[in-house]
Amino acid sequence: MLVVLRPRTKKRLTVGFRILVTLFVLALVIGHLYNMYHDNELIREGWLREDKPSGNPMRVENQARESQENSPSVLDQFVVKVRDFYHKDQ
Repeated sequence: MLVVLRPRTKKRLTVGFRILVTLFVLALVIGHLYNMYHDNELIREGWLREDKPSGNPMRVENQARESQENSPSVLDQFVVKVRDFYHKDQ
């Protein structure tokens, strides 16, 4: 298929595309400023939420560190989770 565009038509298409991109960027900026002003997240509401634990034993969840003496290290917790996972499997 061969498409021949006149210079005038090509210019109109590029101007229209620029207007659409400008409107899109303005919509994002205005939405972000509105949310900052009102301290809420109406647009993109769930994008930055923390993931809930998936139950995957290979995933190491971040926990509040109390003290190094009372809590085992992250590697020890990982080893225990993997051991328990394979123990339940048998």
